[in-house]
Amino acid sequence: MSNLPRVWGYPSLADYLATKPEASIFSPFSALTIRDLLYRQAELKKLQDEHERLEWRDYQSQRNFNDGPCYAKNWEDLSASDGKGNSSEQWEHFQLIQRKLWAYREALIQASTIAGYPSPTAFDFDVIQRQLDVRCKKTSKLTLMGRDGSMWGSTIDPTDVTSLRRRQNLNEDAFTRWTTGTLLPWFDKRWPRFRKNEPRYGGPGYVAEPFLNFSFCVSTVIASTLPITAISVLFYVNSMRGKLITIGVLNILYALCFNIFTNPRRSDVFIAVST
Repeated sequence: MSNLPRVWGYPSLADYLATKPEASIFSPFSALTIRDLLYRQAELKKLQDEHERLEWRDYQSQRNFNDGPCYAKNWEDLSASDGKGNSSEQWEHFQLIQRKLWAYREALIQASTIAGYPSPTAFDFDVIQRQLDVRCKKTSKLTLMGRDGSMWGSTIDPTDVTSLRRRQNLNEDAFTRWTTGTLLPWFDKRWPRFRKNEPRYGGPGYVAEPFLNFSFCVSTVIASTLPITAISVLFYVNSMRGKLITIGVLNILYALCFNIFTNPRRSDVFIAVST
């Protein structure tokens, strides 16, 4: 590994994001992508109209010649070249359409693929914004000073961005999302001394692992105590009416816990609650 000092700016930001793929947030330039597709589509429509006129022109000129070439009925006639190696105008025009159509389909596939990329979480937005706000100790300048320094907007008003990989452990269940997305930032602002410094990248960062472990422990405790709690409550209810009401309340409580501490589908909730 090189002993050269770390260059502040794009190199330092790239080194930092290389270790945090979930915070590798980029702009897909959606508006420009749509413009590109619209312009390609308009160009292809123009070429299609021109080609149809060429087809009709050649058909009109060839239909009365039984022994001559017929582009509309014989591909070899259409694609054949003369003695100088020149193909028919109609075939050359269609070859141009093929190239344009291939490029249009590639652009369409790329746009569809990028549109399926995950949106970044507020947590990862905050990670990259903190890194951009970290100033070089020698020059006191921000990480990026060009117009692209504002590409990442804010968590309140996010710009057109997408992430290379969504942070899976922040989206397992509602309680984990709340723990890492709300409790962790609040804890960081209230007790910043607990931040974990990263000497290689020159800035403090969140320590998410203890909070993930905390959410797992809470979920485990609730899952293990909920059944015995329900049985204990029902033990002290004497009347049948009271038992039915208590069972209904406990059933609602169970459904809420099931939604909060797991990441179920609707069918899973229905099956778990109704059986």
